[in-house]
Amino acid sequence: ETWVSVIPHNNTFRFFAFYTPFPVGKGTKSFSFSVKSSVDFPHYHILVQKPMMAENFTLIEPDDEPDEFPDQHGITFYRFHYDALAAGQEQSLEVRYDNPTGQHTMDVLTSMMNSGGSGAAAGANTSTLSASTVPDRFRLAIWQPLAALLVMALIVGLTYPRFGSVPPKQVASVNRNTASGGKATARTPKFCSQCGSPVQPRDKFCSHCGHKL
Repeated sequence: ETWVSVIPHNNTFRFFAFYTPFPVGKGTKSFSFSVKSSVDFPHYHILVQKPMMAENFTLIEPDDEPDEFPDQHGITFYRFHYDALAAGQEQSLEVRYDNPTGQHTMDVLTSMMNSGGSGAAAGANTSTLSASTVPDRFRLAIWQPLAALLVMALIVGLTYPRFGSVPPKQVASVNRNTASGGKATARTPKFCSQCGSPVQPRDKFCSHCGHKL
């Protein structure tokens, strides 16, 4: 037995077992795998990945039937659900399958990568490694970013005139008053230096554009 010490996070944890129980070779393969814990498990599940070169794959577990599902890469998994595992109790399952190529899953994945990931790798099941198992990737059409830029340009073009420069006459009036050293009074016209709108002498902010006076 090989024991692994685990510190659960929020009362949950997961561990993965990667191993090769027999040397490379063609023929029928069979092995068993057991799980045992030193503490009670209120709920757990066992997930088994089907070898990519396997044929006639069979999982033998007397108390349960697994759920079968593929991932986005077309690799098949089998999952057993269990409600409880008492401390010291052993849960075992047996795996059987035929390996007609003598390869490991890593060999098949390496062949797929070397061939660009399309089509069936040498010696692998065409149903598992067909081009249809390659995940679809979204491609952005060239007109979409150009349309977004056009919309942004229209928004800026329609918004900019609202925040134009101060009218020349109003700027000249402000400049003359400032140059003479005089302060704005109730009788002296006062304008916002940001948008040029008329403001009251006691105003602290422009009522038109909100600029601080």
